[in-house]
Amino acid sequence: MATSFFAKLAGLKSCKDILYKWNYFNNNIFIEYFNLNKFHQTEIYNYNYYFYQNEIKKLLNNNKLKIPYHLKYLWSNISNQINRRILITMDLFNGKPVLVKSSQINQYHSNSDYIQAMNYISIFSDILIIDLNRVFDQTNKIIKELENKYYIHTGGGLRTLIDIDDMLKSGVRHCVLSSMNDELIKKIPKDRLIIEISINEKNEVLINGRQINTHINIINKINQLIQIGIQIISITFVQTEGHLLGIPRQQIHDLIIQIPNYIEKIYIAVIGSSLWTNKLTIDSIYNSMIYFDQYEIVPAIIQDINGLVKGLCYMNKQSIEQTCQTSGHLQYVIKISLDCDSDSILIIVDSKNPFCHTGNYSCFNLQTSIKTNLSTLCEHITSKMNTNSYTGYMQRNSQLVLTKIMEEYWELVAASENNKIYECSDLFVHILIYLNSIGLSLEDISNELNKRRWTLKTLIQYDNLCEVKQNEILIAITNSKYFNKTDQFAENELGIKIIRYSNRNLLIEGEIINQEKFSKYFPHDRYSKLSLLPCNPKDMIWLLASKRITHIITYDTIIENYPKISTRIHQIIDPTIYLALISRQEDIIEPDKWTNKNKPLIASEYICQLTKYFQDNSIDSDRYHLDKISGSSEAFLINTKKYLLVDAIVHTGRTIQSNNLRIWNIIIPKGQIHIQINL
Repeated sequence: MATSFFAKLAGLKSCKDILYKWNYFNNNIFIEYFNLNKFHQTEIYNYNYYFYQNEIKKLLNNNKLKIPYHLKYLWSNISNQINRRILITMDLFNGKPVLVKSSQINQYHSNSDYIQAMNYISIFSDILIIDLNRVFDQTNKIIKELENKYYIHTGGGLRTLIDIDDMLKSGVRHCVLSSMNDELIKKIPKDRLIIEISINEKNEVLINGRQINTHINIINKINQLIQIGIQIISITFVQTEGHLLGIPRQQIHDLIIQIPNYIEKIYIAVIGSSLWTNKLTIDSIYNSMIYFDQYEIVPAIIQDINGLVKGLCYMNKQSIEQTCQTSGHLQYVIKISLDCDSDSILIIVDSKNPFCHTGNYSCFNLQTSIKTNLSTLCEHITSKMNTNSYTGYMQRNSQLVLTKIMEEYWELVAASENNKIYECSDLFVHILIYLNSIGLSLEDISNELNKRRWTLKTLIQYDNLCEVKQNEILIAITNSKYFNKTDQFAENELGIKIIRYSNRNLLIEGEIINQEKFSKYFPHDRYSKLSLLPCNPKDMIWLLASKRITHIITYDTIIENYPKISTRIHQIIDPTIYLALISRQEDIIEPDKWTNKNKPLIASEYICQLTKYFQDNSIDSDRYHLDKISGSSEAFLINTKKYLLVDAIVHTGRTIQSNNLRIWNIIIPKGQIHIQINL
């Protein structure tokens, strides 16, 4: 396609020349390079240059060829641009940062303070922390402290599967292990593992703190590791480690020749002592990684820690050295990231200072996404802390916010589809208020969530004591009101006779009296033991969701007031009960006169059914207030005048008559309420 395009613009002779050059380049140079893997002959000695650049330059500079300008420009943009990555190391000895020289502790740095050291290198994306003297308990605490905020890899002191499991579960990205621990290596997910191989100048593998020479050639070891699925290998050249003399290029050259061609090789520089001793500086490292344009500048997007883009600037090497001093306003740099081509950068800053030369916080006047930026909203909430507003009062009373969150949860559970956004927003904002009230930030939450992204399911197998055993049926049943209906349902429908003992004996047993009925809902090949657990209906859903029980027997009016996590396997109608709204005899109920400034208080155990009833009768949710309660709702009318209405399941109605109450309206009539078994 490209060749035919050239031909149309350049004429026949030019077309033939281009075809010849193109075929020669593809067949004789490019393909040969990848077939023979010539990295060791080219880039290793000049890592800013590629072998084929001279050929392309000859092609572009050939005056006989009329190559369109935009194609020349395209090549100038993509030439010599690969993503450049580095890994910064911090070695710890007794929990203090140190320098290592040929496997020996050389000196402490950063005032022996790992926090100071981390603050210095935190601008980098990848950080490797090595525990040199295997004081695992101490280093473990340090790693867990740091990994919640930084992109951490770790190694050293990892001797057992329990050690590694603990590290990976804490959110560490990779664990670094010695190449000789084959049995341990096989048990660890390979995408979370880096194998470290220490070698001498003869390419012989060193182990046990690099004190023992195995006389195993590194190529043999690499092949062995590849066979068991290892994806990342780190090579330490012990004789040059920490000497600040650079890498042993000839040794690397010889190794690359020997490494099989089928192994994909992505080279990442590991930087340690040279950074800590200021042989290399942070700005010099980034300047060497960035591809500057022909004017020696690079575009940089400046973004604050909340995601707001403050501006776009163009930086040269000097401005990068000065860490983003632009428009006369200082910005505290948190992190610098390069894009996939390393020719533009993203700088994350933590600063309230304005960025724009006009004095504005951002150069961009309108960023609509910031309207929903949770960090921005959280900052607004915090600003109300000491005011007399609702938000301020709630922030100063964290336990009160928790009760409000419980209320908002039930409003969300009961909300119609059209009202979900409103109720979710209410719940969300009260969670943010609660975070502020206990001194937690959204950054704390986002760090925790990011850690969980990297958290590994446990490598250690434990007996699961929480869940019901697979061969056990554990049915939750009621032990209070209407328990006799549960017993009748179990016996008549499921073939289970429930045996309850008198006095203070809490034992409840189940006897299978009809095997045909029982087998219909409980297959023989799955279960062997039957147990019954009496509990409050409101607890049944949570027990079922957490797999503490296998089944529940209760009414659909209970189940429908909780998240839909269970499956009904059988139900029948209970023709004797109905759900009603109850009031005092003397009270006048006039929903048309309810307003958002004159809301009646209603005690509700069946909040979803009641909300739907009001919705079906065009009574908006902002004209009443529901309090979620559990049981004995009639008492809210008898013992206080605060509540205008309550809902309740009615059987005989004697409680209502005896307490001078009345049925105001029917929510669910007789013949529409079911007793059922769910799993």
